Amino acid sequence: MASLRIANLVKQQSVINQMIWQQAKTNHLIFNRLQSVLKLNVTEVQGICRKNHLSPADLPKPSRAVYAWMQFLMDDDNLHRHCQTIQRALTIAEAIAPSRSQPLPPLFIELLNFSAIYKAKITAQSATIQLSEAFIQADDDMLRTVMRGILIKKTPDIQTQIRHFATTEAYKDVLLSLDLIAQIDSERAQGNYYDLEELFIAVRDRYLEPSFVKPRLCWNSLLTKRKLGHYESSRDRVVLSPTLDSANVPRFVVEFVLYHELLHKQHGIQWVNGKQRVHTPAFRQSERQFQFYEQAIAFLKQMGTEESF
Repeated sequence: MASLRIANLVKQQSVINQMIWQQAKTNHLIFNRLQSVLKLNVTEVQGICRKNHLSPADLPKPSRAVYAWMQFLMDDDNLHRHCQTIQRALTIAEAIAPSRSQPLPPLFIELLNFSAIYKAKITAQSATIQLSEAFIQADDDMLRTVMRGILIKKTPDIQTQIRHFATTEAYKDVLLSLDLIAQIDSERAQGNYYDLEELFIAVRDRYLEPSFVKPRLCWNSLLTKRKLGHYESSRDRVVLSPTLDSANVPRFVVEFVLYHELLHKQHGIQWVNGKQRVHTPAFRQSERQFQFYEQAIAFLKQMGTEESF
């Protein structure tokens, strides 16, 4: 496969993170400016790719990760949560600093699209803390935990809490969204056995308002038997695992997973005490309106899928 190298893309990420950090320190975030810089970079990458008859998926891994990160932050909600997380992390770090045996040097915190949970480098002159972008899902308690581990001492209990957070659905959903952005976007709604466009019409007509706007629908191999469905709010897209696209899976099961993901679009995200809630009581009430709810849940349990699609 051809590979396309774009100069300075990683450097542009550093520029954006510096902008966010400086604004976080002054508590004066200028979202319009950030959105403009992100859009400029994403549009430039897409234009270069088109000119070379390639896609962002053909970028080298570091550049591909940065492109996905920029595209992810172009969503208003993601950008707000990103900036707010930086501000919360800064406030918590400043509160922890007096407990250090040594004064805290000039600090810099950023969120990145990388495989690590976090990285930190602290010297007498500077302290750089890099957190996974998935920390936008962290509440203040988790941010406090990771900051104490970095700035004070990484105890076994702190390590366990951080590792547990990295296994949560909220954390993994951010990583999945980033991975899906970087993929070649074929938008294949017609599977080998089931057509998602057809199933959407059936689900909408039975369970949703006529005015419900259809999101983009596709099968995607990034999802597996352990993760059968995902709603990407930033792209208004429902993605289902090809594991469901089989004669061995009853139609009502596929319709139920699709309906579940459509409910994520309908109900959105609620934040309670700094914690994200997607499967709210209202969500679960809507979910149980599905005609074959009990049968679908039983079949999915037999498949060994995760409770959260």
